[in-house]
This record gives sequence, structure tokens and C-alpha cells, in this order.
Amino acid sequence: TVRKHHAGAAEALRLAAGDHEKKYDGDIVRKRTEVEEQVIAKEHQAEEIIHALPKDSNTTVPSVELFLPEILKDSIFVGHLVTDLDSVAGAIGAAELYGGTPALASEINSETAF
Repeated sequence: TVRKHHAGAAEALRLAAGDHEKKYDGDIVRKRTEVEEQVIAKEHQAEEIIHALPKDSNTTVPSVELFLPEILKDSIFVGHLVTDLDSVAGAIGAAELYGGTPALASEINSETAF
């Protein structure tokens, strides 16, 4: 089968977990999460948004606020249960982007404290 080339998050998820799961040595199976399934399911809608953006570099691009779900405003954003650097950064970044509050799920580990 010839597959159209895709780039971005949806393709990365397809590679990471195959159609719905990926088997590794030792009977380990990685199944897609619901979030991963939704990213892949909404890929076409994301491509429509990209194609709707202006092609001319002199044209003003719509404000990012147009693409942010209102329901996330004032949410609390928490990273991994075992708090490490990317967990802290992700919570801070999401809170800033969506207008929420970052929080830690646990004490900061020694890697992040360093």
C-alpha cells in the first residue's frame, strides 16, 4: 500500500503505536491513549486550518486565540505524576497558553532540583 506522506503529531503517533498498538520484545504492548486517538482523528481538521491560513507573508495571520478552546481557560495544568523537568515546563507552558494555572503532581525530583 502506498501511503500519502504526513508530517507532524499524527504521523509521529502512527509510527509510535502502529494502527492501535505496537508490540515490543518481551510481550510488551504499547496502546494508544485516548488523546493520541483524538489527535489522529482530528488530523484532517488541522490540515484544513493550515490550508486556510494566508499564503502571502504580508498578510496578517489570525490571532492564536481563535484556535484555543475556551473551556481550557482557568484550568489547572499538571504534568506527570513523577514530576520532572519536562513535566514542570509542560504545565507552565500550557497554563500560559490557555490562561490557566500550573501545578505540580508531586515533589520535584532530584534531576529537576539540580
